[in-house]
Amino acid sequence: MNRLPLLIPSLGWLSGLAIARIDTISFEIAGMLAVLLTALLFSLLSNQTIRILIITTLIGMLWGMAALFWDVYRISVDESWLSGRQQVVAEVEQVDLSSAYLRLRLIDVKRDDGAELIKNGTGKIDVYLYGKDRTLTLSSGQMIQASVKLHLPRNKLNPGAFDYRAYCFDKHIALIGSAKDVVLIDDKTSLLEKVRQRIIAHLPYPSLNASFNHDVSSSQADDGSGIIRALLLADRKHISILVQDAFAAAGAAHLLAISGLHVGMMAGWAFVIVWWLITRRETWIVHLPVRKIALSTGLLAAVLYATVAGWPITAQRSVLMMAAAILAWWLRSRSEPLNTMFAALILLLLVDPAAIVSISLWLSFVAVTALLVWAGKEKTQEGREDEKGVISVSLRKWVGGLFWVSLLAAMATLPIIADLFGRIPTYTLVANLLLVPLYSLYVLPFSILGEISAILGAGDVAYWLFDMAATGITYGNSFLISLKTWPAGNLWVPDIPLMTGLLYGTGILISGFFLLRKNYVALLVCSSLSLFLYLTLVIPERYPENIQMTVWDVGQGAGATLAMPDGKVMVIDVPGRYGSKFNGGTMLAAGLREQGLVHVDVLVLSHAQSDHAGGAGRLLDHLRSVREVWLADVPANRDYRAMNDVVARVLKQGGDVHWLKQGDEMSFGETKVEVLWPPKGFDPANGNHTSLVLSMLLPSGQKLLFPGDVEKASELKIIQQGLSHHDVALIPHHGSRTSSSEKWVADVSPTIAIAQTGWKNRYAFPCPDVMQRYQKRGVQLRDTKYGAVTIRFDDKPGPGTDRGVDSGVHRGMKIEQFQSEMRGKRETALQWWQAAL
Repeated sequence: MNRLPLLIPSLGWLSGLAIARIDTISFEIAGMLAVLLTALLFSLLSNQTIRILIITTLIGMLWGMAALFWDVYRISVDESWLSGRQQVVAEVEQVDLSSAYLRLRLIDVKRDDGAELIKNGTGKIDVYLYGKDRTLTLSSGQMIQASVKLHLPRNKLNPGAFDYRAYCFDKHIALIGSAKDVVLIDDKTSLLEKVRQRIIAHLPYPSLNASFNHDVSSSQADDGSGIIRALLLADRKHISILVQDAFAAAGAAHLLAISGLHVGMMAGWAFVIVWWLITRRETWIVHLPVRKIALSTGLLAAVLYATVAGWPITAQRSVLMMAAAILAWWLRSRSEPLNTMFAALILLLLVDPAAIVSISLWLSFVAVTALLVWAGKEKTQEGREDEKGVISVSLRKWVGGLFWVSLLAAMATLPIIADLFGRIPTYTLVANLLLVPLYSLYVLPFSILGEISAILGAGDVAYWLFDMAATGITYGNSFLISLKTWPAGNLWVPDIPLMTGLLYGTGILISGFFLLRKNYVALLVCSSLSLFLYLTLVIPERYPENIQMTVWDVGQGAGATLAMPDGKVMVIDVPGRYGSKFNGGTMLAAGLREQGLVHVDVLVLSHAQSDHAGGAGRLLDHLRSVREVWLADVPANRDYRAMNDVVARVLKQGGDVHWLKQGDEMSFGETKVEVLWPPKGFDPANGNHTSLVLSMLLPSGQKLLFPGDVEKASELKIIQQGLSHHDVALIPHHGSRTSSSEKWVADVSPTIAIAQTGWKNRYAFPCPDVMQRYQKRGVQLRDTKYGAVTIRFDDKPGPGTDRGVDSGVHRGMKIEQFQSEMRGKRETALQWWQAAL
């Protein structure tokens, strides 16, 4: 304890914040823990260590709770802000552009009647502009006037979905919505923003220079220039999806964020340069505090680097930890390097208590702590220091050190990386051994020198330096992309249970103990066994016990899955804007991972429209494999880019593509599939009529109907061919009045009918008249805008009886609708605050 005096206070502080902020510990349990700890405090006064632990835990709990309710205050708004369109004046904090919309993050929002969104301007809103409005050229710091329509943030209600409401809560975004009639009223662009624009203007590829005019989905994007923007300006929007995925698969995504590596290298280069300059003259060596000046210059360089980048949260944490380390040396601290880490962690969480649940914080902390433990125990003499303090290090030992540091960091952060990115970074050691030196010694120095040249107005020099950096980036990107094609180079895994990660973490902690004791045999055995057991548990898929159909909440689009006990998986439709990073494809992939599945046997795309097929490419990106694609054999499908890309990728991976027509019969395991529509070569003016309509007979006896967007004219032709009762049917065309004719509803006569619609969609789907047709026949209705619908089918259903909507059980079918919004302490704190007001 004498070597690590901050260990116990740190544990108490972290425990208190965790109790206050982690959702798995309710307010009730937190209150009971506070009472218990208070009682223990007075009963164990003689034990100083336990007393310090309890006191710091209680302080952490109080501070965490106070910060939580301060965050609640920052997003709590008056209901008048939700009533229709409003005129506002606000300052632009952030601008993001895609091919579909322009998103503005606004602060200091005031309404035309003088009302403030949040007093003192602490709250924010995100508004989206479409059409001609998205072509506006805006930058942070400008004041605008706009007409906005706002609503509270809302999650997609799916198992495994990204918690968007929690994201908005933590970012202090009170409302989101749309904007139009935007007018610039004060161009008070900050000096910092002007500096950033000057840097952008000197990047080597003109297509990226205009402000916010780059679509991240473009496969032609120049990733060299895009990555330079990420390294210098914390702007990753201009890196193509292909390259971002390659970095994630290789466990090298940290190189694209301004993190401790980048901040440390910036400070390190400044330190070395100043050290070298001062030590050129013996007089300066004698009379000047060389190391203090060099360290101070390094810290200043890191601060300036982070300032130009806009102080992203990762840079804030890195600079803070660096400042703590420099301060410890300056004061001649005799404590272990880990003690400095604890001091920095305490200070960081004092400023930002919500970071206790930040994956990126713990990813950095675990990695750096692992490296410090290794470095503290590495006794090998790597070089000597001459009379001027210049250290010479052998290349062999430097490379060896990099290898062991990379290995230790990879082992320590594996469960965090796997949980965050959903895949095992199989070749992370290979990738980091190549890219860390490349970025540290080549890309970042040339980029920083280019940045300085651009700021100073040396345009030609800046262009050349940026081009040199981009060349190195291009070689690195090519290697990473090829790495994904290696065996298990893109190994997706199902959702990982918390206990599995904790067990692995325990094994790594025990391995760390053996490392400290220099018991290398036990270290090797323990770490290898931990890794083997972890991979054995997380790589296999988990199949459902019964046949399971899920219709997902994917917004105004269609997406459904069918999973079988033997492991076969079918996906029916994947909506989304073609080429976008996040769409229905990523939603369905996340949902399948939550259900324990990371492959698809059959992908069905009903017809060539984005709300049914535009996200299929991203689904393929997030799965291990897709073995078959089923498409209607009509001209519209063969001309649709999204479908063509999917067909080409599946064929390249050794899969099959089936072009189907009316009357075809297919099999999906033991499930029999009949194609009801369309005829081969059908080419109507209205693409909805080309929808692939499938009838499926499950081995458990129930019949399912997937009609796509088929409309009344085609419904009639299907009916004429013969249409019978189906137990479960999707409502055609999202419940539009153009579909679900009286005869269709009568003949299908489903027990359960599901409308696939988006919350507050602009079409007002489903149409009330259509829903009434089903209700009149006693059909149990569900709508995905209220949450994903999952139906589990009994293997051998009896005749049974309908036990009502509340029970969710219908003739061998159990229905569940996912309805969970933001969960845990954030939601409870919001409810308490609103009740108090």
